[in-house]
Amino acid sequence: GGQVGDRGTLTVGDEELAVEDTLKEEDDSIVHVVDRLPADLSAAVVARVDEARRNGTLRAHSATHLLHAGLRKYLGTHVTQAGSLVAPDRVRFDVTHYEGITDEILADVEAFVNEHVLASHAVETNRMGLEEARERGAIALFGEKYGDRVRTVVMGDTSMELCGGTHVSNSSRVGPFKILREQSIASGVRRIDAVTGLAAYAHYSESERLVEAVADVVGARRREDIVTRAEHAVAEARRLEGEAATLRAEAALADVDDYLSLARDVEGAKVLATIVEDIGRDELRELGEALRSKLGSGVVVLGAAVEGR
Repeated sequence: GGQVGDRGTLTVGDEELAVEDTLKEEDDSIVHVVDRLPADLSAAVVARVDEARRNGTLRAHSATHLLHAGLRKYLGTHVTQAGSLVAPDRVRFDVTHYEGITDEILADVEAFVNEHVLASHAVETNRMGLEEARERGAIALFGEKYGDRVRTVVMGDTSMELCGGTHVSNSSRVGPFKILREQSIASGVRRIDAVTGLAAYAHYSESERLVEAVADVVGARRREDIVTRAEHAVAEARRLEGEAATLRAEAALADVDDYLSLARDVEGAKVLATIVEDIGRDELRELGEALRSKLGSGVVVLGAAVEGR
């Protein structure tokens, strides 16, 4: 289901090796990728999983099942998983859908996931025949190959999927869930990025810090005043920008005759080429039109650095 491999250590004899990844081969064997080979390949081996990383991953994996259920509830049962990445600190979930998902629906889906996290559903895994699982309503991944017996992951009456990954024992262990963004990655496929557990907590903490910083900048003593104060500040900035642009344009146009004096004759054609300082894009255009009008027939080339370009 897109779950990343575990990391941890292998103690081989007296040596401790860092496990950088685990991979599942086509014959179902598990390969441990280590930082180096041990001196004694015949020594006894003790494997230890990085518990904190594993816990983050299983929280994220269980969250994707609730996310899938929420998307099917609010968008329709045509929605199916089209790929995923389940990591300790983030979730990337791809689904089939024919148009962009609105912010309102994303908010509903996010609330749905958090509500079912707080509902404390028991998470059960069972092995059964493929046909029996389908009869019970288990969701299978399109294009995935399944054997005669499959593993199902059930979360109360909310979700039942065929899955071979690790999961929490109770939905409450998922912790907070936050959708970060939604985007198109292919025709008819949408991607949702989200965070769970401690990563979600870190996101909320950072958002809180940013809100406080914005409140301080715009001088809002109460949170409900932040938007009003920010809108006022933006409107005032635009007004001042407009006044400054008008003054720059007037100053540039006042110097039209000075610029015209720079024109020179090149094989019978008037050519005016110069650099203009402290001017905006629109004022530069107005100056060019004024020079063209007064020059009559000729060529005008004006260069200026506007916003660093």
